[in-house]
This record gives sequence, structure tokens and C-alpha cells, in this order.
Amino acid sequence: MSRTYIQRVSKELSHTIYYRFTCEQCGKDSNWLPYTITGTGICEGGYIKVNPTGEVSDETKRQVIEEAQKKLSNNMKTCRKATDKDVYRFSEKCQHCRKSQSWQGKGGLMISIGKGLGVAFVGEVSIMLLRYFFKLPISNNVHGIITVASVSIAMIVEILSRLSIKIRTKDVKNKKKPEINWNNWKF
Repeated sequence: MSRTYIQRVSKELSHTIYYRFTCEQCGKDSNWLPYTITGTGICEGGYIKVNPTGEVSDETKRQVIEEAQKKLSNNMKTCRKATDKDVYRFSEKCQHCRKSQSWQGKGGLMISIGKGLGVAFVGEVSIMLLRYFFKLPISNNVHGIITVASVSIAMIVEILSRLSIKIRTKDVKNKKKPEINWNNWKF
């Protein structure tokens, strides 16, 4: 078995769960709605064993698939733990009256921080690209201010969007939770 340089080997696995809910505003039932959870296994570039035909070895494929299965399993467990705490990743408005449900506004500070950090990462990469390609003289002070501002803005927008859902659904007297079908997943 020879080795050759390969940029990347990846495999994405997914599992679709289904959920439905009775609208808290108009009382109509939604149909079963799909929500897909994924896990990706990656073998980054390098000299990887290949078969005589030039295909990636079965060992490398097996390792990538095992990694994808572990990540999918972890993502499923995380989703299950969140739903046990009444935090739902899916956010579907009622198909009939287009109104938000009270369970959509939950999620907490950690989700807001995560989205803020994601925006900060994009901001950091943008600044580095501007500095590198356009030779812009961005000082470290300006760089820091832009990063802090982008994180703050992203967190504020996320918190305000969650508050707006809570405000719109605060008068709902008949609060209900969605029903989830885990589609034969073994936890």
C-alpha cells in the first residue's frame, strides 16, 4: 500500500428527528416537521495510505466514519439534554397563523455567547484578510475595538430576538411543548 498526498477526506452522517406542536395562539396542529442533526468526520490533508487504484484506504475511511459517528452521537445527546431542559433547537412558527411559540424564546445566555464568539471569529478573519491583502494599517487598538464591538452587537441582537419572542408570547395562557419523535435513535 502506497502513500499519496490528499487534501482532505471527510464524511458527514445525519439523523432526522421529527417534531410537531399545537399552536399556542390559534390551537391548530402542525404536521410532523423534520429537523436534521449532523456529525462530520474529517481527516485533514497529508500523506494518507491509498490502495493501488488510488483510492483512500479502508482504514482511513473507517477512522473518518467512526469520528463522524461519535460527533453525530454527541450532537444527538446535546439536543436531547437541551430538550429535557425545555430548550429546543428548532424554531418553527405556526404554519396557520405565523405566530411564534413560547418555547422558541428559550435558550439562555450560552447560545448568545456562542453566536457572539462566532461573529467575533468572522470579524477576526476579516480583519486579518484586510491587513494581509490590502496592507491596511489597522492598529491593535482598532483591532480590539472592532472585535469587542462585533461580539457585543451579536449578543445584543440575539438577546433582543429572544426577548421579542417572550414579549409576543407572554399573554399565552395555554403554553404547550412540542412533541418529538427521535426516530429510533438509541441514547
